[in-house]
Amino acid sequence: CRTMTAAAVEAQRIDPALTLHAPPSYQGLGSDSSEQSSSAINNARAVSSVCFLPTSSYLSSSSLTTEPTATQQQLHHRSNSHPIEDDDDDDDDVELSFRCSKLHQSIQETSSFTTTAIPNKESYKLATCHVNGMCYLWDLNQSKIHFQFGFPQHRKLGLTLQRLANDDDDDGGNNSSLLLYQTRDPRGTVSLHDTNRSMSITTEFETNSVTFCAASPCWGDSHLLALPSSQETHVTIRDVRISPAHAPAFYFHGTGDDLEHSRKYGMLTSLAMSANDAAGGVASNKLAVVCGMENGTAYVHDLTMPSSGKQQTKSKCVSSLSLGTDPILSLDAAPSHAANGTKGFVAVAGLGGDAAELGDVDASEKGRVVIFKSATTTEGEWTTRERARVGIGSDGSLVAKKAGVSICRLRPRDGRLIAAGWDHRLRIYDRSRAKPLAVLRGHNTGIDTMDWAPDAQTSGLLATGGSDGVVNVWKCFEAKM
Repeated sequence: CRTMTAAAVEAQRIDPALTLHAPPSYQGLGSDSSEQSSSAINNARAVSSVCFLPTSSYLSSSSLTTEPTATQQQLHHRSNSHPIEDDDDDDDDVELSFRCSKLHQSIQETSSFTTTAIPNKESYKLATCHVNGMCYLWDLNQSKIHFQFGFPQHRKLGLTLQRLANDDDDDGGNNSSLLLYQTRDPRGTVSLHDTNRSMSITTEFETNSVTFCAASPCWGDSHLLALPSSQETHVTIRDVRISPAHAPAFYFHGTGDDLEHSRKYGMLTSLAMSANDAAGGVASNKLAVVCGMENGTAYVHDLTMPSSGKQQTKSKCVSSLSLGTDPILSLDAAPSHAANGTKGFVAVAGLGGDAAELGDVDASEKGRVVIFKSATTTEGEWTTRERARVGIGSDGSLVAKKAGVSICRLRPRDGRLIAAGWDHRLRIYDRSRAKPLAVLRGHNTGIDTMDWAPDAQTSGLLATGGSDGVVNVWKCFEAKM
């Protein structure tokens, strides 16, 4: 395990290529304007999730209409919409090329950035959801909202938007155009929206979850979802091809334990799901689910999908790794395989924590960004080990005044990752060595969400959102041709 210190840190500063501002919105705040304080309005604009549309839908943006479909009207009675790897430790670093400029645009303005900032910008659409339940589809070519959807009066707090197919190389099949939308309404609704059909709803799942644990599509198999449940410690695995009326494929405790001992682990705080694909020499139904718990431990479950509609109440918890004592606020995992035939996944975790709380913690546990790998041995046993740990201090040190990490993400098909710190900064690392590569500065408040473009390996595009309603689009690096 490697722990980075301040002396080892040399990172380039990057500014946003484009800044978008969420419009003032009073929906969901009550009908009495006197109750709509400036703080309430600002909170309603807070960005809870950003998501680039699937590549398959980029050329179909003209199919977006300005009226809700009959299905959407029937389900939610809402108002009319309108426009407005190989993974060995000795991987060589890929040389990065940074091209950055800072451009601030309001939603009423048209874009004036040059083609060197975001090439082919007309090809990209970005979706955002907000704590008031509204969702917007942005046209980056004009820096304007192109389409509006969401259910502020019925589903309330928006929690996450995610693609089911997570990158260009993921064979999403019929799911390649779908977005997952999760809200914190009383039913804990997770709906799937077709980006090629005016964001019409194709499927809805009721999780009955009241926590902030976000659903996780499966990296490598776009048919599968890991969902929180009404039991704050439990996980539900769903196959989107099977009717929500049927029992889930799996339902189990995040630690593999039973309810009698569940309190000692705290609640389920984060999820990640990975399936090794055929390109890695592993059967596509070989699944791993990582459960991040409130007590700071990550639990790995090896799942073999049962027959359709057959529920499994227990999973096979094959490994665990204590990352600290603070909650694991974010997880991301991607399939991994090595030349010696071992298979599994590589993951990154972001932990909470304040400097005052970390003062007495051993230096080896102070870093809030943890990279770990879980794999099967040649005998078929699972092992999970910490690969590297790094802090997010302003100088790269292990402890900062605001040391926690709100969200972290791996870059698709690449050895890079990014973490958003409580200090309002984003940091890009090499995932093999946790080597700092860049610091992104453009937010003045907490950063709650981020998403790499599906083609980020070549385009370098990244979107981030903050609690002040600001969305930044970055061109961080691109692969040299």
